[in-house]
Amino acid sequence: MNAGVYPSDLGFSATPSATHTSRTIMLCDAERLFSSTQTESAYKQLAAAIVEDNVLQRASLEGRQRALRMLRELYGLNTRLPVYRGLRWLWDVSDSGEHGLLAIMSAAARDQVLRVSAETILSVPIGQKVEKASMERHLRLALPGRYSDDVVARTTRNLLSSWTQSGHLSGRSYKVRVRASCGSASACYAVLLGYLQGVRGQGLLHSQWTGFLDANIPQVESLVKEAWHRGFLSYNRSGDVTEIVFADSVTGRVG
Repeated sequence: MNAGVYPSDLGFSATPSATHTSRTIMLCDAERLFSSTQTESAYKQLAAAIVEDNVLQRASLEGRQRALRMLRELYGLNTRLPVYRGLRWLWDVSDSGEHGLLAIMSAAARDQVLRVSAETILSVPIGQKVEKASMERHLRLALPGRYSDDVVARTTRNLLSSWTQSGHLSGRSYKVRVRASCGSASACYAVLLGYLQGVRGQGLLHSQWTGFLDANIPQVESLVKEAWHRGFLSYNRSGDVTEIVFADSVTGRVG
């Protein structure tokens, strides 16, 4: 297994999702849902919180059901999936300032469209304007013939909103690249996603997921050490050999 493989049994998806044609990463909804439920809440409990208890404050039953479907597409909402379990556990032990970064990584693990957009966003230097037209061109090249021009334009708007929610962009109509705020929880999650794809050793600090952190390798390593001290994982480096093992509470079944 390698960084180009997205095993569905672990919670990844290798295919484009339609979510961003109509929605963003729905960070505010995720905040409401997760603050109203427990770390170990099963999908049925999460669904009941949305549909029956209306924790997302939707005006209609149809709106609640649609929100549930979108959140499940984005995050999985199943603690048997390590991609979701890691997200949920780290979400609940982290500062809210890291939630946007955790959300964008988890959603990207489950959506090729969001991963494609990352190639554009993360390559833009800090402080530089992000051009909507550049994102649209990249989507057309990466996913040829998949979307009409109208859908590409709508998807691009939603993607830019998602990257704003994650802390990588600022502004409304005029988007500027800014540095995302990362911490030990988001660094742990980035390393976990690489681990679940089969990356090992020092490569875990260089995966596509650590690129989301907007941090250099020494900074990533420092955050991983902080995660170690917080009990999220164990970290050992001797020369060129690096070993990272995750706490069972983070992964459930992968360690």
